[in-house]
Amino acid sequence: MIIIDDDYSKVHAWAHPQNELLLLVSDIGNSVLGNGITNEVFQVEVGRWHRLRVSTVEPNANTAALSFNGGDCTVHKVASDGIWHNAALTTYSGSSFDMTGASRADYAISCASVGSTTVKWGSGEVATIEAGTFGSNTGSEETDLGNAPPKPASLTGLNDASVDGTFSITMSGAKINRKMRDEDVPLGVVPYGGIYEWTIGGTGAHPYHQHLYHMLIVEPGGCGFHQEGEFYDTLSASGSCRVRFYAIDIGQRMVLHCHVLGHEDNGAMTWMDVTGTPSSNQNNVVAPAYQCSGGTPPPPTTTPPPSPSPPPPTATPPPSPPPTATNEECSSCDGLSNGSCRACGCNWFRGSCSANRRELYSNVQDQEEYQWKMQALLEPGI
Repeated sequence: MIIIDDDYSKVHAWAHPQNELLLLVSDIGNSVLGNGITNEVFQVEVGRWHRLRVSTVEPNANTAALSFNGGDCTVHKVASDGIWHNAALTTYSGSSFDMTGASRADYAISCASVGSTTVKWGSGEVATIEAGTFGSNTGSEETDLGNAPPKPASLTGLNDASVDGTFSITMSGAKINRKMRDEDVPLGVVPYGGIYEWTIGGTGAHPYHQHLYHMLIVEPGGCGFHQEGEFYDTLSASGSCRVRFYAIDIGQRMVLHCHVLGHEDNGAMTWMDVTGTPSSNQNNVVAPAYQCSGGTPPPPTTTPPPSPSPPPPTATPPPSPPPTATNEECSSCDGLSNGSCRACGCNWFRGSCSANRRELYSNVQDQEEYQWKMQALLEPGI
């Protein structure tokens, strides 16, 4: 659910795994749940610090407040989207913290006296923190939270570094930069090993999420509740926001998408080609498409026993000729396999065979949309 690869020798005990409280908030349909139930309950010892780790799931990725109501608890937000904050761990304190419906955050929490604190996501109650004397050995009695652990090189020095390139992203409906999803054509190119500054707009109604590289907020004053000088992987704010990232450690295909599931599924997803990625750092493993089946899977095949003696050597057969197709097979492009589709002179695209590209976009209602798709197909560099 939430992973931070911490070196626990460099963080205080309150942040160690034995002192964690994990909370998955889901806001789906008419149900707001905490860890899959209507009200998760955490029991904590009075006067001890715990690390509350929260992940949110909401199909429209709407921003809402995670709030702490009642009781006598001190709360500090210490990490966002899996990355410790650069500011001192007590900088972002309060009882209410905005999060998108598709993000993560870590909080340091300690309750000074016996009582109950209700945790809400928006107006929905998701958990209760009961502070008392339960005889538990969890929690830390430290009075100093200490410092965040050192960050890797990919997350240091970006604010003062020279920028190797700039780019602009505009989110809108089912499009990113007026283009819809195309798994074969990237939105652009990002050379591996560079530091880039992007300006991203339209994220208020269309929360932006990017894979591989966390974004450092460099917009003066921050962007909405995203603090200047901190890292995030999901962005939702009014107006435009300047961010930086370091394209290092992994590369090849950098996926970008709107976090509103309906928009994402209808086209607001694309990718950047991270060129020059070393082979050891590529993410090009492609799994075969999984097909659901209502029947029972066939039994596993058995390997026949080896022959008593090897057969005499035979000549290597000539390579198979390229696939051909009969006139009967080529009477229609519909339903042909990949090889037969190409042999018949038809167009194979995204698992479908068609007489021409226009048929593949029969669900597109307006000519402008089609023009943008064709431009993406014919000009890979855009």
